[in-house]
Amino acid sequence: MNEIVCKGLDGANPLHMLASLGLFRLLCLHDANAKMAWRMENAWHPAYHTVLDEAAMAQMFADDLVGLGKVSGGPSPEKNRKVREVGAALKKVKDRLKEAKKVVDGEAKQQKLVKEAKASFIAQKLAPITAEKARLENELAEAQAALNDALGEGIAHLGDIIGVAPDIFRRRAEAAVQAWLGPAGNVLLAEALSAQAVDGVGDAGKMIPTPFSFRNDPSGRGLLKDFRNCAAKCSGSMLLGMIKGHPTFSTGIKSLDWDPLDQRAYALQWQAPKEESKSRPRDIAANSLAFVGLGFMTLVPDGNRHAAVAWVDSWEAKGFVWPVWTAPLGLDVIRALLAIGTVPTTGMGIGERFFGECINPTGKRNFFAPARPV
Repeated sequence: MNEIVCKGLDGANPLHMLASLGLFRLLCLHDANAKMAWRMENAWHPAYHTVLDEAAMAQMFADDLVGLGKVSGGPSPEKNRKVREVGAALKKVKDRLKEAKKVVDGEAKQQKLVKEAKASFIAQKLAPITAEKARLENELAEAQAALNDALGEGIAHLGDIIGVAPDIFRRRAEAAVQAWLGPAGNVLLAEALSAQAVDGVGDAGKMIPTPFSFRNDPSGRGLLKDFRNCAAKCSGSMLLGMIKGHPTFSTGIKSLDWDPLDQRAYALQWQAPKEESKSRPRDIAANSLAFVGLGFMTLVPDGNRHAAVAWVDSWEAKGFVWPVWTAPLGLDVIRALLAIGTVPTTGMGIGERFFGECINPTGKRNFFAPARPV
């Protein structure tokens, strides 16, 4: 069995940690007995114990990533546009309804209406806007379902963002479980969906995405879309270069915002943020693998919120906490290790433990701060 140390990934970087897990998850598809550890060589690098060699791994994983990002019907600009247009119209109607409620409530108070009379008066006054809202909600659900069906059954095929209606997500999740249990054994789809959202936790009729999703809004930053774009450009040479410590950086592609370097202070940039973002080189392989690694971070309901494996959310801080371990471990043991939130800093085979704080310097977008040992 070979030990392959991936020198292009640093265990102290949240993007690289997720990418290391993603690489291992793909490895286990081809070598069920593979194990993973970490080696300190100027930095913590993931080490994989496998019967495969570097070149074979790299090409297999590139093929896997391209396949995972591929959509069955090709790009669907019309269906995407329909979802965006109906979503925007629905938002305007909701805003109108919110303002109208204030006005009508004031009118009811002036007329000194109470209880049933007040409720009936408000419902009658708001009926036209309420009916328009319901119509647009149904239209949006139909548009989302049409887009989902066109994209296919991939791990990032709910649309551009994680924002579909719960019934659409539930239908996709049930199909994923059936596929997992069937002869094809598509376990990656079930894992990916379980880490993206929970159908019991929503807001205004939409799924609430995982806290790891820093690119999940209608302004063009889409976690699912950006993974698909990254995965489509992956090649065996990119993956092999990353393993050997010579990663490939490319422009013209959006990252998933998990690298602390993705956050650039405005005052320290030579260009305006939008222009600088377009020209900044990205590590396509690391971002693609990191999305696969997200499948380790299962979500569970937590009251009216959800909790994610390895995610801390308290009044003190919120962010990603993870260990690096020195003993070669299998897939199930690593899952259990990540799920333990109180792993000791050292001992029990743990080399170090890191925390990447989730920050929002501008109030608009989340990023990871540089990780610190804890």
